[in-house]
Amino acid sequence: MDYVICGRNQPCFAKQGDINMMVRTGGRNRTEKEYRDLFKSGFDTARAITSVGELSLIEALPRS
Repeated sequence: MDYVICGRNQPCFAKQGDINMMVRTGGRNRTEKEYRDLFKSGFDTARAITSVGELSLIEALPRS
């Protein structure tokens, strides 16, 4: 589970967290596409399932 940045011109908590991470640690949150690209090397499917709160469940299935 992690924060997933929403599209342009859409307000979401993940964008605020992204700015805080960049300023404090140099890290950043990812978009759903960035998660898919990250998992491409060893996983067949990656998707973000939005939960009730601000966090999303990132699902990835190992490549067979």
